[in-house]
Amino acid sequence: MQRNNSRNQCLAYVTTRPFVREKPSYIDVTIDHLGKHRVWY
Repeated sequence: MQRNNSRNQCLAYVTTRPFVREKPSYIDVTIDHLGKHRVWY
């Protein structure tokens, strides 16, 4: 696992990136303890 550390970081970056669409949709959700959070879908 330590050998592929840089590769795993790259994969994590790609998977957490929002999907690119012509019109990305998102909503702002207000959570009691965390405050505002933007959710993409």
